[in-house]
Amino acid sequence: MVRPVTPLTTPDIAAERARVVPRAYAIAQAPNLPFGLQSPRQFELLAHALLEAEIAPDGFYDRVALMPDGADGGADLLLYAGAHLAGVVLCKHYVTRIGRDVVLTELIKFLLVSLASDRTLPKAWRYQFWTAGNSTREAVAFFSDPAEALRAISDQEMDALIRAARAPIKGLAE
Repeated sequence: MVRPVTPLTTPDIAAERARVVPRAYAIAQAPNLPFGLQSPRQFELLAHALLEAEIAPDGFYDRVALMPDGADGGADLLLYAGAHLAGVVLCKHYVTRIGRDVVLTELIKFLLVSLASDRTLPKAWRYQFWTAGNSTREAVAFFSDPAEALRAISDQEMDALIRAARAPIKGLAE
């Protein structure tokens, strides 16, 4: 069984944010933000801060939990509505284009770890995939219409994605 990971406390998050050293960034006419200069953890902290700032009384979540750095079971941030899990956010600090297969492998990995750790997932929840880079057309199509994108995947492709997702998970590799 995979051991569940508990989110950080608010003081732990504040202390971690205080340790981040700001970097100067000035490139004339730069079209993108400097995500490539951030560490993966800094990208997670940024996502946490942005999601906290977006909490709204009529939104689908009212609290954002940041998971500890490192092996987090495929969930960097958890979104809660009251005491109930409303969403999961995975942050990937890839500065290259993210393809559909990477997105699906990460989603499958999260679901496998959830099953192996007895993490209870509600019937209705949202999965967000945050990346520092761009996404391919196929990855965007997956998030636009997941059901259609999944129907287009052959059994052989899905088997390969599941094997790729299982490989790094201790206790689930073939």
